[in-house]
Amino acid sequence: MKAGFFFTGSGPTLLLTSYSDLRDPNLVEKFSYKGIKKFIAHEMSEEKVKEKY
Repeated sequence: MKAGFFFTGSGPTLLLTSYSDLRDPNLVEKFSYKGIKKFIAHEMSEEKVKEKY
């Protein structure tokens, strides 16, 4: 599982995902389906994200 902070045109999003890489083509495709074509992703500590949220 990976945790990432995504900066998109519509605003920042925190995401926990089962994908092993935030650049996985299938994950990027799912963002595309939601209308998110461009984003900046920053990997975060899964433990810290779970602790906060």
